[in-house]
Amino acid sequence: MESSLLPCQSKPNTKAGQSVLICDLKLNPLEAEAEWEVEEELLKSWGKVDVVDGEFDIAFCTTSESDEAMVFTIKIPDPEACPPLSYFIQSPRPPPPPSILNHIKGVKKKKITTKNNSSSSSFTPKKISPVSKVAEDGPPGPYPSRYYAVLDDHLYSVGGLDPDFSASTIPDVYENYTLPHDNPLNIVGYIPTTDVWMLNLKCPDKGWERAPPMKYRRQNPQTIVVDGKLYVFGGGLGWLQPKDTFSGWMEVYDPKLRTWETLPNPPTYSKIDMDVIFAHSNFKGENQIIINGPSVLGGDSNAKGHYIAYDVISRSWNHVFKEAHLSWAEEVQCKRAQVVSTTLYWTTLLTEYTDMIYIYGYNVYSRGWTRRKVNIRSILIEGEDFLPTGPGFLHLAGSKFCLLLFSYHRPHYYLNCLIFDLYGEASNTTILSVQKYLLDSCLQFLDCMIIGKTHSNGPSRSKFRIGEFWFSKD
Repeated sequence: MESSLLPCQSKPNTKAGQSVLICDLKLNPLEAEAEWEVEEELLKSWGKVDVVDGEFDIAFCTTSESDEAMVFTIKIPDPEACPPLSYFIQSPRPPPPPSILNHIKGVKKKKITTKNNSSSSSFTPKKISPVSKVAEDGPPGPYPSRYYAVLDDHLYSVGGLDPDFSASTIPDVYENYTLPHDNPLNIVGYIPTTDVWMLNLKCPDKGWERAPPMKYRRQNPQTIVVDGKLYVFGGGLGWLQPKDTFSGWMEVYDPKLRTWETLPNPPTYSKIDMDVIFAHSNFKGENQIIINGPSVLGGDSNAKGHYIAYDVISRSWNHVFKEAHLSWAEEVQCKRAQVVSTTLYWTTLLTEYTDMIYIYGYNVYSRGWTRRKVNIRSILIEGEDFLPTGPGFLHLAGSKFCLLLFSYHRPHYYLNCLIFDLYGEASNTTILSVQKYLLDSCLQFLDCMIIGKTHSNGPSRSKFRIGEFWFSKD
């Protein structure tokens, strides 16, 4: 028998365009139990707090159907939110074996039994509520932008849309921006803002407060923190193109001076406005913001493989290299890459019918590609489905990562936090743990970030290997 969990056969799944596993258990599905073979080591470790090295505080930002901006926080690990393995194998419908139970050839197996009245039915996802909420009839706050950033214990939201033109708006636009002939100011219903808001994460009850505004108007700028400063770029300049063709695409905020400064545009800057894949790299002391995307490379739709880097010390742009195999970038919704050593990682889109999330890795120095797949549908129960929204993707420590996915099982809505390990060379990735939370309503995922972490092993460091590179745990 092949290295599979159960004697299963493959059956076409025309809805998803893939194959699913149908388990031949020869059990009446209405009977009280079903048996599964599970990795013995996984049974011992499932739900334990040492799945990751340390504790992590995570913030994630969402918006509701009424455009309310909300901020939630969770902890990893959170034993109260971790379902037992039996939760994913509920009777009377024996589902395909979830990837969390994947059998690896040569590993000892152990049978577990689930019953209709087992503990799985008693598990209730942990309910969470926003620590901050901006509603139309509530206190003022930011527009629900696509990207956020954490700097000095403050969550920053930059840019947005302003439907109310102030007295200074029209003169500012005509003085500093070039307007296209087919989009005069008198026919638009809104305009990007220079607004910047910050939320003190140590006391979020105090609400959002204004920070010094940006130099340029932006709707959804991308954000990244490097060396204690907040960099924003692109993001909704759109039809508002700065008259200064040498700067404006990127600017930086210094929280100590409380000032914004415009930075030079990338080489062959284009007025095409779209997101780019971006990340912060500090390999060999080269403190750089790495960017990939046609919006900064002349607008050539075939230029997805061109990488450039902004050096925050010299304040200059450099061509890094060309890579011809980055067509996968079109499948990426949240383009903030996670960096481990010299490798950038990012994930594909999440749709209602997604079976797999693919995690792409690209080593910017060896130029080697990896692609891992995670069977995310395996963490759903009967009648549950995903919300078509972007997944949250974070690097925790070492080779451990997590995915944040929204799902629904009417009338309930959930946040699922999947923890997994990218160590080794296997293309299939085993889920180590799942945390499940109950939400009050249907939400659209925006962004997520680590706002605090404590390592369980103190200052000690150990080395491990991904691909051809060895590096130390954070």
